[in-house]
Amino acid sequence: MQRQNYFLGLFFFFFTYSAFSQPSEQIDEIVKKIYNLEFADVENRLEGLINTDPRIAGYLKFDFLWWKMISNKSVASELDFANYKNAYQDNINIGDKDFNKLIYYLYQIRYDNLKNVGFSKYWTALKCQVFIQKINDGNAANLRPLERAIFQLIVEFDKCLKYSLIDEFNFLSTQNEKKLLVSLDKIEKIDNGNYSSFLTIKNYFLGKIYLEIAHDSIKAYEKFSKLSEEFPANGVLIDMKNKCRSKHSVTG
Repeated sequence: MQRQNYFLGLFFFFFTYSAFSQPSEQIDEIVKKIYNLEFADVENRLEGLINTDPRIAGYLKFDFLWWKMISNKSVASELDFANYKNAYQDNINIGDKDFNKLIYYLYQIRYDNLKNVGFSKYWTALKCQVFIQKINDGNAANLRPLERAIFQLIVEFDKCLKYSLIDEFNFLSTQNEKKLLVSLDKIEKIDNGNYSSFLTIKNYFLGKIYLEIAHDSIKAYEKFSKLSEEFPANGVLIDMKNKCRSKHSVTG
């Protein structure tokens, strides 16, 4: 069974990891514009942010170029993303190495899934889990409230990914299905009231998991329906909503 972009929702952790150093309104506004595909305005805001906090600006630019690529579907936008990814890898040891490497590998596996590169995406998934564990072992106890919420999300997603890889080889047991539902319930309850962007990204993440791993198109439809109402210019969200509707004849 073909899987696509398991890590599509996971991008959120990397900018929120450092977001406590910036006003929540500034981060929320940039994420809102990315989701509504207002790319020209995003570029202007990122240019301003580079002067005050290049680290956060760098993380957000990664996601900005990803959304630009998957929405435009052009050779030029894909080249822009690939060039930025390569440049990011060249500077991966500057700052927090473990988080930087995890960010890089998350986007690499998203790109592998997008291009349907078989072995590479599984190998990259293992690398992601290594750095999740390293971060968990190294500084999880000292995480601030926002970081703690993000990391809870990452931990539960990691479990969901393992279940999905098992399912891909037709080994998903009833016991694993129950564990998957437990992880999804935990994700639903994670909250960080200081950032509206956290809820936006979490709902997108949940929509992808409900659709591609839990195979629950009705719940996925609920997530994508809300998101497409909030971000009406985002054709990707509308396409996902329509995909859920067609799978289970959901009306709305």
